[in-house]
Amino acid sequence: LAQARALPLGIPFRQAFLRGGPRFWVGRVLLAKGPCPKTTTPSRAPRGVAMAKKKPSSPSDLVVFWVDIIVSLILIIVCFPDVPWAWEDMAPHLGPRFSTFRYYSPISAGDSLGTNVPWTTWRSEICSAMNAYLAPNGLSVLGPLALKAAVPGDSELEGGAALGCRFWPACVQHVKARCTVYTRFAVVGIIAILFLVVAAITCWVSLVMMSQENQAKKKKYKEEFANYCVTCQGVALASAVAATLAYSFCFDRGISELQRTAYYPRPAWYVGFYFMVLALVLLFVALVCSIFRARRYIIRREDDHDDQAAGFGGGYDEYGGADYGYPPPDPNMPPPGYGAGYAGY
Repeated sequence: LAQARALPLGIPFRQAFLRGGPRFWVGRVLLAKGPCPKTTTPSRAPRGVAMAKKKPSSPSDLVVFWVDIIVSLILIIVCFPDVPWAWEDMAPHLGPRFSTFRYYSPISAGDSLGTNVPWTTWRSEICSAMNAYLAPNGLSVLGPLALKAAVPGDSELEGGAALGCRFWPACVQHVKARCTVYTRFAVVGIIAILFLVVAAITCWVSLVMMSQENQAKKKKYKEEFANYCVTCQGVALASAVAATLAYSFCFDRGISELQRTAYYPRPAWYVGFYFMVLALVLLFVALVCSIFRARRYIIRREDDHDDQAAGFGGGYDEYGGADYGYPPPDPNMPPPGYGAGYAGY
């Protein structure tokens, strides 16, 4: 066994066999099984097994951990088209075109049958109709002139539904407004979803940074991972705020623009929007807690520095030099080895 221990593990197979012989293989088997029963040397703990008890998590750690998990799930859920951010009740005076509840999300809107249709599809259909209405056509000029005598002096009522939207300038203007607004809804909705996905990813990255912080041995690395966690929380909060404000402002302003040219029901905020408000509040709480978590390492580092500076055997003085507990030397005192008559030169 002693001979097997003396042989290095990295030597070639042939050289090990020639130097050790059969006793080499017996010793290796014993080493693989562990120490001999007769030995009194205590066995070492396997690598990665901590001997000391793990410290319990602080309240701020628990808050950040659970908030990141809950908020990441909320952010993923609100990205689905089936989770509406706004809704509108039935409008009986609009007839079959608004005969059911309509739900709106950042990437879709309900049609007259209650089916969610992407904003890109709405935009494609309405802009195609606008291009068809604006195409040069002889009837588009003769139609309004034929009905202009019915309502003289009122440009808003020229034409009318009798000849279709193509021959009604007010309807054409509303179609143009819808094309612009729906295009804006489609673009801003996609951007908002991307920001929400980024916020959800950074929440999970924050959990990874917390795990790395707990596994780190040195205080320097623990402080770095704590600062990374604060950065992730800030990015998640900023992304979620940007997505919520961008979509809500764009949606509200777009509905107002549509109401200027025609009657358009104003939807009310619904489940998805309130979920986002809850997520923003939780992210703000998590950011504050992560800041306090990172600050505790700064406080400990300052306390350790003060203890070293106040100690007799070490630390640093006010000038940044080493302080070993002795007073600074007098510049007028002679160096060692000179007598009392030394005058400094």
